Amino acid sequence: MRHLSRVAGSVIGLLGLLWSQTAHAATITVTGTGDTIAVDGVVTLREAITSANQHSNVNADVVAVGAYGTNDTINFNIAGAGVKTISPTAALPIIIRPVTINGYTQGVASVNTLANGDNALILIELNGTSAGSGNHGLTLGAGSDGSTIRGLAINRFTGNGIVVQSDGNTISGNFIGINPTGTTRMPNGTFPTAGDGIAIQNASNNLIGTPAAADRNVVSGNALDGIHITGTLTTPASGNIIQGNFVGVAADGVSSVGNRTEPAPAPGSAEGNNLYGIEISGGDNNTVGGTTAGARNVVGFNADGIEIDNGAQANIIHGNFVGVGADGVTQVGNLLHGVALRSSNGFGLPLGPPQPNEPGVSFNRIGGTNAGAGNLVEFNGTGGIAVFGNPLSASGQPNLENPIEGNSIFENGRSNGTPTQLGIDLSNQFVFPKDDGVTPNDSKGHGAPNDPNNFQNFPVLTAATSNGSTTNVAGTLSSAPNSTFRIEFFASNPDPLALPAEGQQFLGFVNANTDASGNASFNTTLNVPVANGRIVTATATDAVGNTSEFSAGLVVPTQAPTPTPTPTPTPTPTPTPTPTNALNLSTRARVDTGDSVAIGGFIITGNASKKVVVRGLGPSLSRFNLSGLLLDPVLELRQANGALILMTDNWKDNQRAQIEGSIYQPTDDRESVIVATLQPAAYTATLSGKGQTAGIGTVEIYDNDQEADSQLANISTRGFVQTGDNVMIGGFQLGLGSNNARVAVRGLGPSLSQFGLSTVLADPTLELHDSNGAILVSNDDWQSDAVSAGQLTANGLGLPDPKESGIFTSLPPGAFTAILAGKNGGVGIGLIEIYNLH
Repeated sequence: MRHLSRVAGSVIGLLGLLWSQTAHAATITVTGTGDTIAVDGVVTLREAITSANQHSNVNADVVAVGAYGTNDTINFNIAGAGVKTISPTAALPIIIRPVTINGYTQGVASVNTLANGDNALILIELNGTSAGSGNHGLTLGAGSDGSTIRGLAINRFTGNGIVVQSDGNTISGNFIGINPTGTTRMPNGTFPTAGDGIAIQNASNNLIGTPAAADRNVVSGNALDGIHITGTLTTPASGNIIQGNFVGVAADGVSSVGNRTEPAPAPGSAEGNNLYGIEISGGDNNTVGGTTAGARNVVGFNADGIEIDNGAQANIIHGNFVGVGADGVTQVGNLLHGVALRSSNGFGLPLGPPQPNEPGVSFNRIGGTNAGAGNLVEFNGTGGIAVFGNPLSASGQPNLENPIEGNSIFENGRSNGTPTQLGIDLSNQFVFPKDDGVTPNDSKGHGAPNDPNNFQNFPVLTAATSNGSTTNVAGTLSSAPNSTFRIEFFASNPDPLALPAEGQQFLGFVNANTDASGNASFNTTLNVPVANGRIVTATATDAVGNTSEFSAGLVVPTQAPTPTPTPTPTPTPTPTPTPTNALNLSTRARVDTGDSVAIGGFIITGNASKKVVVRGLGPSLSRFNLSGLLLDPVLELRQANGALILMTDNWKDNQRAQIEGSIYQPTDDRESVIVATLQPAAYTATLSGKGQTAGIGTVEIYDNDQEADSQLANISTRGFVQTGDNVMIGGFQLGLGSNNARVAVRGLGPSLSQFGLSTVLADPTLELHDSNGAILVSNDDWQSDAVSAGQLTANGLGLPDPKESGIFTSLPPGAFTAILAGKNGGVGIGLIEIYNLH
């Protein structure tokens, strides 16, 4: 057997030697920027491609070095310094044989060397302005398998930048849809019929970029998609790998390339690619990203970041930055979703049409359980990741078994629209692209064709505590009987827009098994600490890959409720000081429209439910000699997951019997009041003006059950801070205790710009007053008071921007106010936060 192996090896080696002696390749050098086929002393790109296609010199100007063979090369040596622009006057020839086109051979051109940017020097530009209607930049047609295109700037063609119709090609190191410096959009395409930067059409095993920095493509500014894979059941597109690219961002990895000029979806807004960054339409078993840093794609400033549609199945989305820049920090949010999965049935161009018998969008993996597989999905305008059941696929198959695991998803929903956007949204109430917000467990059933991910139920958390080194989380899940589910846990900072917590930091997981009734409970310790005040959430994924939305969040620490034991006689205890709790929290601010409504977030901590009263006042504030009041307030109370608890316009509309005659009855019938008994968790109260009106208003939250084993822990309110009576005033009352309470007050402004807000308060100032109006402490820049800054930092409340303000102090029972204003009369959107830390 060993002898046979040696013989076989010798034969293979001999064949390899014979191949090396017989394989041929020619090199053609382009020497001019013209577009002719003529004997004129220069070689044009058109002449070079034509010669490579026909395996012979097209005329006497073309002098190929070497014999034409299996993979010829087109290099560039055009006289003179700077960028050389080739402007075809008609469609360039479709490439029908393997060829390498290498723009980096021109002059001093050089490849990218940066890990988180792109400093490639590209000196060959293909400008399609004169190429004719619907024509593409370069097309790899049938027979061109194994070709390479690199080192080119391709822009302003009315079709696509590069079209790939063959297998096994490499597209690397190009700038597509932008200028040669990678800073300014020069779109390929004509919206809505064409305009992909790179279009892979029914082709397989192509590489778009690689983990090597030198191979990064910057694909931005195109009229439709950055990179678009299209396949069908009968003409598949599979095995394509998209890695290491900047898709929608500029060459610096953090900037846009200009503003949209297309009529939809948002003319004038910052643009990456006008429609999708990366789209897989009907393609199967393709990979976007990878588990190493070099493999990640940075996808931002598009309408949707990554789109999987038209029956695409079994694709892998790993390790990408979606909505955040290459530095992992800068906001580059996509207009709508970070990642969206949906069917194409019923749509025309550019969202459709569907392929024949379009199957469900299923078995696609977003993130994963291996190290590095999770995506960072942040700062996007609507849902972070959305799986749609509307429209239904053309075949009637559901969009199922799309696991969403191990990702970092947070601070999405930056458009702050209605319904409240989520980190993960399973949506079928509205047709794509509109999300429908939280879907309560079992509220829409399971198993219908339009149930995305089978509307997998999310867990219900009951406890979340941390001891500084580990975190304990307990809860329940109600789902399919006798089944195993992967429960993943996450921790998030409170959202600056007071939106529901998502999943910022992946903490770990536990497997939970349901009983014959479909019920499971879990109580697990995770080997990672979570700071007090952060919010823990969870998802559930069944054995076939259906992942739920995020659960409602629990603020750390939240203790599990325990049964009350039967009392036994005990000695009379020695009296001990009781903690000082917050009895009511309120904020007065200018209430405008859009981003400038007043949004109050508050947190209840402890072990028992708390009866609270929430009021939205406006007209009655005239007793304080204020003008410009909010004349008809509208108040909404929502859970942390965005579910609406109650909305009221006039207080007599809904709960009159509980309010009338109480101390909480407003003096004006147009004002709003909500009475609710709430479990320990985070909540939001939004105050707006009926009919888009504006004015000064107040959001108030009262503790109406002061004996309960739970506390009002903090309030955070966002609004438009002006001057005079229109500054933001946060009031709070401490009581029911003999000890001082530790209180933190924060005033934010500059850091809010990263959430898509404009006209933020540039330099906030804070003052803390007692009930007599005397100033107890004031602060401009939070780090200017070293003691207070140290305490804020130690409690996880350090401010994101040095110009923001923070106060940490100890206060006795009583009433206090915190005033947020702009330094030197500055105005803008600001956020005031008051924390009762006990």
